[in-house]
Order: sequence, then C-alpha cells, then structure tokens
Amino acid sequence: MPDNRDQNPCAVVVAPVTAGTVKQGDVLVGNFDDSTDLQGTGSTIINCRPDTKQMSMFAAVPRDLKKCPGSRWMGR
Repeated sequence: MPDNRDQNPCAVVVAPVTAGTVKQGDVLVGNFDDSTDLQGTGSTIINCRPDTKQMSMFAAVPRDLKKCPGSRWMGR
C-alpha cells in the first residue's frame, strides 16, 4: 500500500522487457481508489519485484489533471 493509502488495485501489468527503472518481470499495479475508497480517484502506480519481494512507488499522478478525461468523467 502506498504512503497516501490508495487502494483497490485494478490495473496489473507484467513488464515484458527491461526499460528504465522497470525490469522484465516486474509487476506494475495501478490503484483505482483513494484512501477513503472513493472510486476512480487513486493516483498511484506501485512496482512489485517478484524476485526480491520488494515494492516501491513507480509513479504518483496528480489528481487534478485539467486535460484528463477521467477527471471530467468523475465530475471534477
């Protein structure tokens, strides 16, 4: 769980190749809800390394992106 307590992992991708800080086989997990379980307001992507069992923050996306279609969809 990230520091901001986002939850409800929704998007899961296994990296097919190594690129930048992501190693082949890493599992990237996008959190769909924020800490209060408000759907669609999660803003973090976590990188899980199966070989070392370590998790780290891969990205934190601002919640108020003005040109983000998701922001309009959520009525923001």
